[in-house]
Amino acid sequence: MKFTIKSYLKNPYKNINNMNVIEKKLSQFFINIDDHFEVQKIKKYIDQDYIDGYIFLQYKDEVILDFHMYDLIDQLWSYIINIMEKYLSEGYASSYFPDQPIKIFISNVKNNNAVIELGIGDKKFVLPKNELFIAILESAMHFFSKLIELSLISIEQYTLMSKRIQNLQCLINTNKE
Repeated sequence: MKFTIKSYLKNPYKNINNMNVIEKKLSQFFINIDDHFEVQKIKKYIDQDYIDGYIFLQYKDEVILDFHMYDLIDQLWSYIINIMEKYLSEGYASSYFPDQPIKIFISNVKNNNAVIELGIGDKKFVLPKNELFIAILESAMHFFSKLIELSLISIEQYTLMSKRIQNLQCLINTNKE
């Protein structure tokens, strides 16, 4: 697949004062949600109402999202699902990151249904629509599955997000055919 999407949790032991320092020691500040051993070490110190982290999104060799845009990651994933739902019904959707003034939007590209324009902050990307949406939904489901595994969200929250993601997957698969 041309897309790489990963979720990282912020290490609650590390305060972020300088983004330049983080870049050199990224693994000390953020832990891949799939790193079971490291996540278990910090799990009990994560505030379930404020789960900081970032989504890494890359298309081919182009990084679209990274640690520079860390935020409340569970809420950011929810916002992305909201944006996708609205886009699929209206052809345009936007929001801001949960705790930062970073705008994210999805819009149609004139005369081309196979691609969308994704805007994040002051950057814009033209990306293959179905491939992006499928990758996002698979990664979102993986993220929320990990949160329920770690007992960082309730079963009710997980069930709600899981149903929304599955509904979007059905919509995308229907539109693909």
